[in-house]
Amino acid sequence: MDVAIPVVRNDIIMLLKKVFKFNVHHLRIDQKALMKEEIDLATKTQLEYVLSHNALAEDYHNLKNIEEELLTYILKALNQPNLSKDNVQLLHLQSNAIERILYAAKAWQDTQHNIHNLYQSDNEFIRGRLLELKTNMIKLYLHIIPIIDGKDINENYDNVTRVAHEIRQDNKKFIDEISDYVTDHTLEN
Repeated sequence: MDVAIPVVRNDIIMLLKKVFKFNVHHLRIDQKALMKEEIDLATKTQLEYVLSHNALAEDYHNLKNIEEELLTYILKALNQPNLSKDNVQLLHLQSNAIERILYAAKAWQDTQHNIHNLYQSDNEFIRGRLLELKTNMIKLYLHIIPIIDGKDINENYDNVTRVAHEIRQDNKKFIDEISDYVTDHTLEN
């Protein structure tokens, strides 16, 4: 069952790619425009691509199905007899990586309505934070594409899991800051 480790690594790369696509769609970022080198970062940040809530919900459902299949596969691999200690540890790390990657999608799914409302806001602070978040997501996306598309998955695997962790932290920070701002200004009024 040693084959499980490289198979899951490939699937983790694919899952991360799908989660990035899901995340940029939430921020109305045109993924095709992101890849055009002739378009500068400021222009890429301004472009908007709107996807319906139903399409996003369906995409999230598909991501959860992939997660479930991968975790089931890992669980079966872990139940194989004579599995080396190193392989057990690697499979557990892969399981954690999958859960961290999906957390990034879950954060957007849980705040889908709020993100939609942020786009409707005339408040300069909120619009500025939204633009900053879009810029950071674009930079992160442009940074991760070479890692995801790298030929040597083993070499890039640690970078992929590190970036997945960064996405989770950035999502949490943004949501916390917006919540603090809304709470503070609601109490003032």
